[in-house]
Amino acid sequence: AISLGVLWTGLAPYSSREDFHSMPLLWEYAHTAGFDTAYFTSQNLMFGNSGRWLEGIPVSKFVSATTIDPYASLEVGADDEALMNRALDDMGTLKEPYFSVVHLSNTHFEYKLDDTLHPFSDELGYTMAARYQDSIVLQDSRVAKFLKALRQRDAGQRTVVLFVSDHGEQIGHTFSLYDEEIRVPFWIDPGEAPLSEEQRKKLRSLEETPLFQTDVFPTVLDLLGVLDESAIAPFRSRYAGTSLLRGG
Repeated sequence: AISLGVLWTGLAPYSSREDFHSMPLLWEYAHTAGFDTAYFTSQNLMFGNSGRWLEGIPVSKFVSATTIDPYASLEVGADDEALMNRALDDMGTLKEPYFSVVHLSNTHFEYKLDDTLHPFSDELGYTMAARYQDSIVLQDSRVAKFLKALRQRDAGQRTVVLFVSDHGEQIGHTFSLYDEEIRVPFWIDPGEAPLSEEQRKKLRSLEETPLFQTDVFPTVLDLLGVLDESAIAPFRSRYAGTSLLRGG
């Protein structure tokens, strides 16, 4: 919940519950700036009561786990591939410019597997560590399929894609600060989006640099073109990070 708060509000992780609930969320900035908006998640929004936090966000497309599967579990959610297929269908109807979040859930404990794709279980035996690694392999293959389909579209070629996780995993989480829990994969693929050469240079210079999750939110606002708008000045002073287009 704290990590999602950081990603969607720009606040520092030690901010109060009241602050997290009073700040605008990314969709609200994008909608106000004239972007079509969408949220697709395979997570069951009863998990952590997160659905209540998202009530009323201005989106033209909203799909959650129970839209895909009425009996989706609280822990693993609905099938990620089914969610991404639905996202591809619905994103095709969004008007440019658009802002969309595709939120995957199957690498959450107990870790969804594919019976035909489990290289770590074959090598290490049926352990929870191997099961987790196999769920990552499955997610990687599905994300690759999603990106390929997205990039084949005219609008998809101009879409900036950010990939990040809320937290890492140590066969479970929230009980330590070991690297496995606090380090997550993060990449940005700008595609053919009209970034300046200076912005692309900044991103390339950070390719091997450990970054902070607090920088994701201002980076998204920068990509939306609203980070310097005077209307958000009261909120901007509370952001914990710096846009990666400006060095992070």
